[in-house]
Amino acid sequence: EWYAKDISKKVKTGIKTKGMSGKPIVTEAPYGYIKAPDNKDFWIIDEEAAAVVRRIFHSVVAGESIASIARALRAEKIPIPSEHWKRIGAPVRAAKYTDPYAWSTTTISYILKRPEYTGRKVLGKTVCENYKTKSTRKTAPEEQYIFDGEIPAIVDEETWNTVQRLMGTKRRAPK
Repeated sequence: EWYAKDISKKVKTGIKTKGMSGKPIVTEAPYGYIKAPDNKDFWIIDEEAAAVVRRIFHSVVAGESIASIARALRAEKIPIPSEHWKRIGAPVRAAKYTDPYAWSTTTISYILKRPEYTGRKVLGKTVCENYKTKSTRKTAPEEQYIFDGEIPAIVDEETWNTVQRLMGTKRRAPK
């Protein structure tokens, strides 16, 4: 057990060092980006997916609801991120979907919250708490590694801030 705990500490230290240097800790790039063919630690814009990301952001700024955006993407048969990655040959986790166009409000909300789309690389969002149970926790912003301008921006800072403000003002209807 001591050996496993020691190895766990060493792996955590290695991940922390990698994050502090600005190299991605995650195995895949966010939707809208792909890993550069010559350097797996650098993300480049995937124009096909980036156009969908821009559309999602601009639709929210224009006043559309996340549910209506999901319906529109579904109706136009735009592939969900997993399906897009599968089609371009990028690594994909085990697919749990049956409809390749089944955009959900959760997926769109997740895209809208990612600061990476402004060119800001944020690493260390979660940390493993227990090497036995592999439980993780979200890190506080001051524990994260933030690198501005490390990746090409898909949306401008003003648009991203507008969307965050709009998303923060919307509340769920009482049940």
